[in-house]
Amino acid sequence: MIAMKVGLYYYKNAMKDLSLIDRLQALLRESGFQTEIFTDPAAIRAIDGLIVLGGDGTVLSVAVVCGKQSIPILGINYGHLGFLTELDRLECLDVASLLKKNAFRKEKRSALKIKIGEEEFYALNEVAIQRQYNDRYRRQVISLQAEIDGKLIDRYVADGLIVCTPTGSTAYALSAGGAVLSPDLNAFMLTPICAHSLRSRPVVYSDQRKLTVSLSPEFAADVYCDGKKVGAVGENDRVFVEKADFSVIFMVRDQTNFYDKLFYKMNQWSGGETNGS
Repeated sequence: MIAMKVGLYYYKNAMKDLSLIDRLQALLRESGFQTEIFTDPAAIRAIDGLIVLGGDGTVLSVAVVCGKQSIPILGINYGHLGFLTELDRLECLDVASLLKKNAFRKEKRSALKIKIGEEEFYALNEVAIQRQYNDRYRRQVISLQAEIDGKLIDRYVADGLIVCTPTGSTAYALSAGGAVLSPDLNAFMLTPICAHSLRSRPVVYSDQRKLTVSLSPEFAADVYCDGKKVGAVGENDRVFVEKADFSVIFMVRDQTNFYDKLFYKMNQWSGGETNGS
């Protein structure tokens, strides 16, 4: 029987205590797993699962790479909130025994495919199309319009638009006034950023539809995928957004419940009580 090969990933500029990585790797090997350590997302390949030590940003940095290769991700929270992580840092050294006991199930999350011209990008959380901050474009807002399957949804005067997956609904879109979507929904959400109209509201739509965003003449915007700038668009450009042909797979414990995590994390974020009734 071929041993399961487990990868360990961490952001080398943030992880200061590498002795923990060494201990975790030793425990995994003692439990019969092959291991490999990665610090570059582009190098991740030929593994059966990836343990990610870090916060949500660290998980996002490897999500698309793992999703394209169907590599399940197990997140251990070394950041702040950790919506995308499954275990707390105090549980780090329990991972080997939990994996050996098959204590995790696989949960698939939908991703976005974004096309600008001939270039394609992917995102687990969201794509944000927002105004540029430079001397050339001094306007405080931009003018955009959104279409779903060629049908006009609305025209917006705003700082920009966010298109998110259910996973990304608790990230940037939530801060912009969007709703929280359960991760098992087959839907995406379009949320304006600081729109100059009381009627401009988030729109939830089927993930089987294709969204097109275009700018009005004389406007320009930057495009961000999961918080990383991937390009810019002007009046002759359009941004196409649809469901990616792969899912990002997370390893979660059987007892994990999205609403329990939501209650805990949202209260932790706001500084409130985290004890459920």
